Amino acid sequence: MNLARIISLSIFFLFPSVLSAQPEITAKLGKVAATLTAAYNGAGGAVKPRTAVFTFSSSKELEKQRVGFAVSEILSHQLTKGGAFQLVERAELTRVLQELKLNLSGVTDQGDALKAGQLASAELLVLGSVEKLGKTYHVNARLVKADSGEILATAYAELPISAFEAEAADYVVLVPKTQTIGIYFIYSRRATAALDTQTKTSDSCAVGCITTVTPEQTPLWAPGIGLSYTPFEKWTFDAAYLSSGASGKTGTVELTDPGNWTNTYKYDQRVSMVRLLAGRNFNLSSKLSCFLAAGGTSVQFSGEGDGNYFTPTLFARTEFHPQQRFAVSLSAGYDLTTEAARGSDYASSSFKIVRLQNLYVESSVAIYF
Repeated sequence: MNLARIISLSIFFLFPSVLSAQPEITAKLGKVAATLTAAYNGAGGAVKPRTAVFTFSSSKELEKQRVGFAVSEILSHQLTKGGAFQLVERAELTRVLQELKLNLSGVTDQGDALKAGQLASAELLVLGSVEKLGKTYHVNARLVKADSGEILATAYAELPISAFEAEAADYVVLVPKTQTIGIYFIYSRRATAALDTQTKTSDSCAVGCITTVTPEQTPLWAPGIGLSYTPFEKWTFDAAYLSSGASGKTGTVELTDPGNWTNTYKYDQRVSMVRLLAGRNFNLSSKLSCFLAAGGTSVQFSGEGDGNYFTPTLFARTEFHPQQRFAVSLSAGYDLTTEAARGSDYASSSFKIVRLQNLYVESSVAIYF
């Protein structure tokens, strides 16, 4: 048998299995659906009974992450594919639960579930629970008759958490809406503002030495780290520290002894900032959010010029969330006031060495917990 024929036969036999391959979580919950369906069919049940799938109950932690809801949704899809049951619409079941003033995140009492099922005109109920043990979710499901509470079938599955979070990303909430903590890494682009050239004469030379300071407008790149805390769903407190380190050259000093010598050199400046903000969050879409805030920034200069001041700050950040725990952002800030650092190393502290512009932009990468 030649090589081409071997390859052709391999493709013929393997291709259908590749097409039928399912993601791990879908496949495992598909087996749960198949077990429930087979048990019901084996008992000679009616064709396509009206069936209500309830959100699976879980611990408070998993409830906040909507793990039970995700399990019930994926299982519902698998039961629908099987074609043995007619499922009650999620919206209709939610309406019934609200009418009975029951918890939408998982009915824990079977008696309450029976009442809800009967109000939704369901003949069968799918109930269950999800428990987290180590790195695995343990799922127990049962098929129950709505009129009597008789358990017709049970099924069990173990779902790896990492695979589950990847497959159920559209359903779960990995980052809680409240008590959220975010750590982000910042790269801020500041810039120095225009300052006039200053010239002074001192008596350090026989005929008077002349000092000329020429500040330059130049960008200042300030990396930093920040911490955010969301105690309430729409409100966030934010703290950040940024430092330009040894920045680029921000001006020129010229020292002249008339008729003898002239010495010219560039100087640089370092800036450190501590910023505190409080503001409101807005969801623009499922993956895009906005943070509008106000607060204050403490600015400290060191290097050729020294000084520090505090300024009120307005701030806006737009975040893109490719994943729930991860975000990239672009921000803009505006300091309502700025003050100049004054030189002291080479002549007099009366020289204005550098001043920051009011407006700045920054980008950041954040991880949320």
